[in-house]
Amino acid sequence: MVSPIKALPGVPDEVVRACHDAIESAAAPFGATSVRVSSAGSIRRLSPDTISAPIEVSIDYGRQGNVETRQAPIKCELNATGRVIGLT
Repeated sequence: MVSPIKALPGVPDEVVRACHDAIESAAAPFGATSVRVSSAGSIRRLSPDTISAPIEVSIDYGRQGNVETRQAPIKCELNATGRVIGLT
């Protein structure tokens, strides 16, 4: 059983939503059935126009009639307009 992801305050909800949407779009071609994203600490400014938001991600995939869950910490990079420009 996979443990639920726990949120650490620091990443604003609108940033979490933008990162969620980008991850959901990237995972969909691989059969993702559910994507959960939460804040994992404080935002870091990479440049005047770029921030890095630490998030915790949990993705469920449908595999041969079962559900396979993958979890990982991710750094979600956004530009000054709030658009996701990188996931690492």
